[in-house]
Amino acid sequence: MSSGRYLTGLLLVAAACAGPAAQPAAARPGRSEVIIEGAAASPRGDLKAAHAAPEGFGAEMGYDIGFRYRQVWAGGWALSPSFHYVKFGKFSGYDADLEDDFEIGTSVFRYGVDLQYAFGSGDRGTAPFLLGGVSLVRNKMREEYESDGSFFEDGANGLALNAGLGLRRGDFEFSFEYHMNRFDTLRFWDGVSEYDWDYMTLRIGFALPRYDR
Repeated sequence: MSSGRYLTGLLLVAAACAGPAAQPAAARPGRSEVIIEGAAASPRGDLKAAHAAPEGFGAEMGYDIGFRYRQVWAGGWALSPSFHYVKFGKFSGYDADLEDDFEIGTSVFRYGVDLQYAFGSGDRGTAPFLLGGVSLVRNKMREEYESDGSFFEDGANGLALNAGLGLRRGDFEFSFEYHMNRFDTLRFWDGVSEYDWDYMTLRIGFALPRYDR
């Protein structure tokens, strides 16, 4: 799926959710909630680099789905452990030596903790916020040939950082995040040991019914 279709879909959902029916977004201390999230994920660095480059994967725009459990503290602060699965668009190519078509897929499993600060609720129930976090990640790649189905698949663990900003409106959240995902491994391309798998996300979240302590 093209990047335009991902972004268009997100904007249409955002417009539908931003109507006057949204409820106030005041963050009460002691409140806890579960947020279901989906995002368009744009690859950067070596993920986006051309496959012809020694460290490149040729990944296309993909998606990010996940959830978080958020605990709100006094003063606008909140802490939220989370899990996300990120799948980037595949690169398709042709191997002239083997005379065969092949595809390269890349994905990330992210187990993170985010710290968030909300600036309060506006007169239309909106609350801007900042967030930053750290994650344990499992970076995976799979190269598969079309004719006989043979493939190479491996993964590498790492530590990633993320930062972003967003807007809360009622039970919906809209945010932009940058994920810095750098790691060392000898499991992927020959002669390359350092990788930059940074990516950006444009995210929509929905808070499930809340349970107050």
